[in-house]
Amino acid sequence: MSPTGQRTPEDAARGGVAERFVHVVSVVIRGDQAIVAQLMNDTPPHEVDTAVCFREPDGSWVAGSSGNSTGGYLSTGKGVGTVVTWGEAQEGAHAARFIYRGQEQVVQVERGCVVAVFDEVPQDDWPFDGPQLDAWVDVSGVEQPVERHEIPSTFERGPRLRRGSRSRRLGGQQRSTRVE
Repeated sequence: MSPTGQRTPEDAARGGVAERFVHVVSVVIRGDQAIVAQLMNDTPPHEVDTAVCFREPDGSWVAGSSGNSTGGYLSTGKGVGTVVTWGEAQEGAHAARFIYRGQEQVVQVERGCVVAVFDEVPQDDWPFDGPQLDAWVDVSGVEQPVERHEIPSTFERGPRLRRGSRSRRLGGQQRSTRVE
């Protein structure tokens, strides 16, 4: 095992944080990469953390990027990948319904969270046009739709953008990010 590598993706994602402060919600592995969804802090309120980890040639795992989001993307082929979307469940929810391009997944609430995994998602669909939470479902099967937020027209991905970059306007500020 490499000096920086860990035995599991969960250990790599946790980094130097004591185990008692990390509650692993889900680990999704595709080849030599993984997404680890975890709640941080030993008691509520929790902070969400989604980490992308990579397997080293010696079989150990290292953390790549992580952040306070409830979703991640793993490239699995030319222009396609796996999307993991997750979050803490609404009080009283027994399940959640996620939708994406006519596909539907109903996932049970487990340990207070829901996790949906969609494969073969075009890279260009992530994150704005990717899978979304559509409704919470109570124990009797009654759905409570989730308010859908339309992407503002200022989130343009049109021909005005230089190749290899995306530009978006957030809070009145123009931001550009490099797209690999």
